[in-house]
Amino acid sequence: MINLTEQVIKRVLWFSENSLPDNIIHSAKRCLLDYCGVLLAGASENTANSQKILSLSKEIGNAGSNVAFGLNSTVDVYTAVSINSFNAHFEELDDGHRYGMLHLGSSIITAALAASECKNTDNLTVLKAIVCGYDVSIALAGCMQPDLKLKGYHATGVCCVIGAAMAWAVIMGYDRQQVSSTLAAAATSAAGLLEMIDGRSEMKPYNISQTTASGVLAAVWGAAGINGPEDVIGGRRGFLSVLSTKERLKDAEDRPLFPDGNYAIEEIYTKPYAACRHCHPPIEAVLNIRKKNRWTDKSFINNAVKKIEIVTYTMAIKGHDHIEIKSVQSAKMSIPYSVSAALLLGKYGMDAYEDIILQDDSINDCMKKILFSADPEMDRNNPQKRSAEVKIYLESGEVFSDRVDYPRGEPENQMTDKDMEDKFKELARFSGKTDEETQKIINLIWDYDNSVETVIDHLR
Repeated sequence: MINLTEQVIKRVLWFSENSLPDNIIHSAKRCLLDYCGVLLAGASENTANSQKILSLSKEIGNAGSNVAFGLNSTVDVYTAVSINSFNAHFEELDDGHRYGMLHLGSSIITAALAASECKNTDNLTVLKAIVCGYDVSIALAGCMQPDLKLKGYHATGVCCVIGAAMAWAVIMGYDRQQVSSTLAAAATSAAGLLEMIDGRSEMKPYNISQTTASGVLAAVWGAAGINGPEDVIGGRRGFLSVLSTKERLKDAEDRPLFPDGNYAIEEIYTKPYAACRHCHPPIEAVLNIRKKNRWTDKSFINNAVKKIEIVTYTMAIKGHDHIEIKSVQSAKMSIPYSVSAALLLGKYGMDAYEDIILQDDSINDCMKKILFSADPEMDRNNPQKRSAEVKIYLESGEVFSDRVDYPRGEPENQMTDKDMEDKFKELARFSGKTDEETQKIINLIWDYDNSVETVIDHLR
């Protein structure tokens, strides 16, 4: 029988011992740039809550030298990564993977940067650690989805705790026994509930917060090299067996977790719209219709539209078709809200989810005009394609439609480096960075493997 744990250990050690192709290093830089932008914006908007956590942490004696990004404060490593990863997911603009249905940079890059603070390693090793963390997390999530989502698990919490721990292990230069021990500790720490996204809850980013802190804690314990089980990933009561199904476990045993020459970081998506990824195809379809017809007047659009039909895959509808918006997080999970804001206002970034917009009566009216239906073909093609077709029926009898199979940011419809820079500039300015500071960070990241300067000081 194939030992799946051994496959993960070998892959992690491979990253420690080998160099990466230039294009993969560039992919890691793109992820780092994206992470820095969403982190700065999230830290800026979530300052009040972050400061409360910092104060409470220091009250119980958690002093340290790790940076709580965007807050000009230092604290112990566990509190730092908890706050930083929470804020990196706060705006719902961080990267992800459509097959694994998980977010990556918010936990893995947070852990990698924290490890680099503790060891003062070179930037190239940080980039390699990021690629490794993405590789492991995506490979495991690919073996478990859609089982995790259907059971109510948040795949980020389940799989990225291991990715974050492995990124730490690469930076620290762990040997085989230490990687094995870290992997066992991380696997038994897997957690995260999708209930956190429902209703008035604002705790979805906490899934990422606990993921990163648990991954770092597992890696610190792993340094001791304590023996773990022979196959914590594929064992009878191991990671895949307990959290997925026998069928998924058999699939994992029948093929290599890490195909030769493949780097999962090339498969991720980046987000142009500040909403759950399931919302992106219909958002983009509506924006296309709006642009084609040069609709700009909110009152005209609202009065002219009779109904809106959204045809998509079942998994996009379940949990994302609500029209009762109870919080900003609730709005970001809602296709009706996101589509209505995009159609009426042309807004799809953070500004679409401000309190004043949530209270807009025209958006509430528009949401009531939306009808959903699941398409069997789209279900069969998901997650290879995350498709949506939107039809807008006007009172005049006219009908306008658009279909999106690969929303902007997917590998098949990738954001360019300039797109990534523009997104970063917008988020950095929102956080209060000057244009000069913003450009300096961009230049540093594109030359990160050749620079001795770390990005950490620019995130304070």
